[in-house]
Amino acid sequence: MNRNRRSLYGALAATLVVGWFLGGCSSGASVTVNVSVPRPLVEPIDAAVGIYYNDELMNYVHEEELVEHGVYRIDIGASQAPVFAQVFDAMFETVVPVARVDGDDPDAEIQDSGTEGDDTASDPQPVRFTRPDGTPPAVAGIIAPSIEEVQFAIPKQTGSEFYEVWISYRLDLYDTNGNRLGEYPVIGYGKANEANFSGLGQASPALNVATIWALRDAAAMLSFQFRGQAQSQDWLAMIGSTKMHATTPEQVAQ
Repeated sequence: MNRNRRSLYGALAATLVVGWFLGGCSSGASVTVNVSVPRPLVEPIDAAVGIYYNDELMNYVHEEELVEHGVYRIDIGASQAPVFAQVFDAMFETVVPVARVDGDDPDAEIQDSGTEGDDTASDPQPVRFTRPDGTPPAVAGIIAPSIEEVQFAIPKQTGSEFYEVWISYRLDLYDTNGNRLGEYPVIGYGKANEANFSGLGQASPALNVATIWALRDAAAMLSFQFRGQAQSQDWLAMIGSTKMHATTPEQVAQ
């Protein structure tokens, strides 16, 4: 009787231990990404531009609960300014940090100026930008990056071997008077093979690496493709940039 009872208790304890480990596998992940990117090898555009980082971008955290897989938290706010600064410093002759005088609502400036003859277009309200010391910025135009969306996938969802991350950015493009002239989209993608991360705590380091690659991919896409796209060419023409020819990675290597 005692032997049977001990066997029963042993089986129950083993079940609880297995359940605890399985629960650990489904507890999600939390990562805080701090990453730097190499300076892009591109010919700088002959223009002085202001760069505005809103608070939402600088403190961006994506948190999502996956049913049966736990809560996943990706903190990428601290990496935004260093990554963009490295890219913009290479892309333009002169880069000036700017601040918004009329608050820090990232959606307040999203207004479509419409096209000629469009009776439905509303008159856009200019956004006032200054240098951090309050003086007017001596720039031809201003870029304000923001994050539109962050998505991720884990192997247990997709059946693949990879943790994957997508980061969608929107760059609002202004003239020196704060009139919004257009926008430019950037999407970065990164992945990490789960086979490179062993143990029960593999989710966090794998997701961290996938996010780092997504940030680096976005930086590369922006630096090498910006001046060759219609949206950016229109903006550069309107703000008076004098260098409009495209630069590709192949041209840089020559």
